[in-house]
Formats: sequence, structure tokens, C-alpha cells
Amino acid sequence: MAPHTHLDSAERAARGFGLGEYSQLPLTPEASARRYFRLLAVDGKPYPMLLVVGGPPPQATTQFLQDLHLRVPRIGMHTDDAYLVQDLGDRHLADDPSHARYNALLEDWMRFSFAELPTNHPNRELALDQALFTRELRQFADCYLHDWRGLELSDDTWLDLHGALRLGAQDAAAGPRSLQHRDFHSRNLLIPDAGSPVWIDHQDLRRGPVFYDLASLLTDAYVDHASTLQQRLWKERSMIGRTLNLQHQESQERFLAVAWQRLFKALGTFGKLLTEGRTAFADMERRALGHVALLQDLGPTPGWVLPVLPHLPDAEEFEA
Repeated sequence: MAPHTHLDSAERAARGFGLGEYSQLPLTPEASARRYFRLLAVDGKPYPMLLVVGGPPPQATTQFLQDLHLRVPRIGMHTDDAYLVQDLGDRHLADDPSHARYNALLEDWMRFSFAELPTNHPNRELALDQALFTRELRQFADCYLHDWRGLELSDDTWLDLHGALRLGAQDAAAGPRSLQHRDFHSRNLLIPDAGSPVWIDHQDLRRGPVFYDLASLLTDAYVDHASTLQQRLWKERSMIGRTLNLQHQESQERFLAVAWQRLFKALGTFGKLLTEGRTAFADMERRALGHVALLQDLGPTPGWVLPVLPHLPDAEEFEA
């Protein structure tokens, strides 16, 4: 949807919701198709709700998370393609990635991850599975390696790469499963006050590999983690593994498989956005590439990853 179309939709929605005379201040767009607008009255005061265009409100997931006593923005008036949602400001976990914030977040996540969706929840049948991971890794090859990085390889080499990534999708999808946020990173967690982070962008939650969200936090491309926080997340992996009666090696392998998949998935998304001219995602690409060394340090690199590594930019050269 073109920028002027988003603005037109926002103006129509504001009129439809009967909000009176408000101007729409577009907020920085994220990777999704949704666009957020802060509504300003004629005196410049902000309306207490953000206007969202580009999809229906996540009512079912909001209610589910509220029932678990997790913090989520409340939803107001809505239609099938626009809605109002509580405006909790612009401070994200990326702005204060402290241990206290992450400790509170991990406590909330454990309560969430081992809960069960109601039988009538619209996401009940969705899954982070091999088919989804295959599509995401194909996007990594097509949008990042080919389109953005301009990788020129022989047909046989491309076939070998795609074959390795198909194995990666299978590897990442294996193992115990539990509920996952689906896009768990510091830009999807608000910190309007000293309390626990507020969960946003949760409409796609579903069951998936048990370590998926933790791997997303560890390979978060929106924030520079201190090494002590990385160790804290790695320790959380170990505790969950013991809870599920996984041996250390299996727990390590399951985590690393999904962490590599998540890292390549993120690079695929960044490649698509950068190719579209959204240059703000260059910093995210840089951080993601830096996580290659981190994952290599945590344990043996899965065999399916090895054919991919020579085709990634060197992180040090990239930063220079």
C-alpha cells in the first residue's frame, strides 16, 4: 500500500470513528503492512489511542494474553481494516535493555509459552512448522542473497544452497513445541513505565519449537546485547531443556537450529525491505550479521548452515 493510500485510509477511518478534527502523524513504519498514526487534535494534544490501518484488530490474542495477566494495549473502536489501540508511547525494550526488564519479560514468557490456546481461538491451527520455515528460508536466499547482496552463483550452487536450506527448515521445526509470540524482539515490547514490558505485534502467535522466542531474543537485530544478557538467555535455554527432560546436547542442538533459522529469516526480511529502499534497516542487517559469530561460539554449527556461511558478508568488513 503506497504512503498516500495509507494516509487516505487513516483519514477515512478517523472520520468513520467520529473522532472529530484530528491530524494524523505517521509513526515510523515497521516491517509489516500495518501502519500506525498518532492522532493530534487542533490544539496539538494527542488522542489516547493510536490509529492502525492495514488489518483487523487482534482481539482474540489480546484477550488471551490479558487472561494470562500479561500487559497488552487495549483495543478500541475497529473495522475490518482499521482500529484504535491504546497509545503507550514510543519507548521500546531496545531503549532500556536492562537485566531487570529481561528478567520480568522471561517470567511473563514462561507463563505464556506453556499455556494452551482456547479451542475456538483463530490461531489454534497455526504453527511454526517445516512448511513455514521453508518459505522463510527461500525468502532469505531470494531476497537477501540474490536481490540485496547480488550474489552470482552457478545454477548448481543455487540448487545446493536451496537444498541445504530445506534441510534447515526440517531441522528447525523438530523437537518439543509450545506457544510462541512469533516475532519476539525488543521493538515489539514497549516499556511505558517501570513495570513489565508490554507485548505488541502479537496477532500471529502460534505453537512452534519451544526455543523459538528465546532464539529471537538472542538474535534480536534491533538492540546491541551485553554479553551478560546473552549468557542469561542461554541459561534460560538450559533450564527449559531440563524441564522438558532434554539432554544438554539435544537442548543445545534444538536451540541452535532454530536460532540459525530465525537469523536467516530476519536477513531475508531485511533484504526485502532494503531492496525496496527502506535504508533504516541497514543497522538491523549489521547486527544480524554480527550474530553469526555469536551462534558459532555457542556450539557446533549445524551441517545445513555450513554451505551458507561462505556467501554471507564478513561482519567486520560490513561495519567498516
